[in-house]
Amino acid sequence: MLTIFTVLPLLLPALTLALPATPNTITYIVSNFLYTEHDTQGSNATFTLIDPRPEHALNITCTSASTQSHVPTTFVGCEDGENKDALFSLTMSSLTIQRGWTVDEQYYMWTRAPVDTYWTPGVNVTDTDNGHGKEFRHDGDWEFLVTSAWV
Repeated sequence: MLTIFTVLPLLLPALTLALPATPNTITYIVSNFLYTEHDTQGSNATFTLIDPRPEHALNITCTSASTQSHVPTTFVGCEDGENKDALFSLTMSSLTIQRGWTVDEQYYMWTRAPVDTYWTPGVNVTDTDNGHGKEFRHDGDWEFLVTSAWV
């Protein structure tokens, strides 16, 4: 019978190899971030997600459209929901990236990197369509440091 005490010693060597020295050694890049919401036309978020590590390189588009006036706060897969290795969750106060990959063809490693958005009207928030919509923008590269990792 397998218990946590019989399985854990088998997993520890792989977990030690899979985990970085500290989770903060992994940084993802979000660029060209744009989120729009409209009273009657719904909402849309789009950005490019980059994992610059050569062994796990990734450069994909993440989008989420909703008929609601806000984006769902649950995790959504990038590439129109098709990519299950790169997901994001957006609220008015934070954007969180969740990224996974296979380690040694045996384990699946997950990481999570949240960042506060700090939206400021007139700086990175613009009213559109005579006040019926808003545009939230982050120009340039936005760094997301991994704060948690699990297998």
